[in-house]
Amino acid sequence: IARDVGLLGGSEVSARPNLKDSDYLPCPRVYLFRRESDGWKAEGALQRPEASAPWWFGASLAISGDVLVVGHPAALQPFQAEKVRSSKESPMVCVYRRSESGWKLEQEISGNGVSPYFGFGNRVAIEGDVLAVQSLNPFDAGADVFVYRRAGETWMLEARLQSGVGVERGRGVGFALQGGGGRVIVGDSSAQEGEDKSGRVFVFERRGTAWVEVTRLKPKVFCGPASFGSAVAA
Repeated sequence: IARDVGLLGGSEVSARPNLKDSDYLPCPRVYLFRRESDGWKAEGALQRPEASAPWWFGASLAISGDVLVVGHPAALQPFQAEKVRSSKESPMVCVYRRSESGWKLEQEISGNGVSPYFGFGNRVAIEGDVLAVQSLNPFDAGADVFVYRRAGETWMLEARLQSGVGVERGRGVGFALQGGGGRVIVGDSSAQEGEDKSGRVFVFERRGTAWVEVTRLKPKVFCGPASFGSAVAA
């Protein structure tokens, strides 16, 4: 939620395994609500063409001012025991801008040529002119995080985030993602540093033309394996 706009994504019908294709929404929507003096009022919905089988439209959402970002991965595996379900569209992030006439699609940021992973857009975070996108490999759970910057009305790729030395990046990089204060915060609950397998949180800042890790957070008390960094907020 940002200011007076509420968002609700609808990519899955429930959080239970062993679902059939017919149990999923054939054309998931992102529902928009506006806060009025007497409560929240429905303002419409965003969706992709049903013919493109957009299984994962709305898998992630982020908003900053009048800009709404909707993750639209091409393939995800909802549960470990489930099959990977694929869209007919390429992986992308859809950027919408609010005007007097409503929310309009401004740009489709394609993952093609940027990441080899079909899960591009699995997580998104935005603040001002900076957008962070997690790209997930649904087949082996590898992941990357990319940073885009808005130049005029176009979002341009600026960096692939790389953590510093001494840490082995895990499969959970970017599952927790947050922007704030000119920084990008990346949680990786499966990161390993030495013998410590509890996970890490990385804080990146733009220095000159590069994004660099400036802070690495770790638990000060005992924390179980693959648990620290599963969620972040700024």
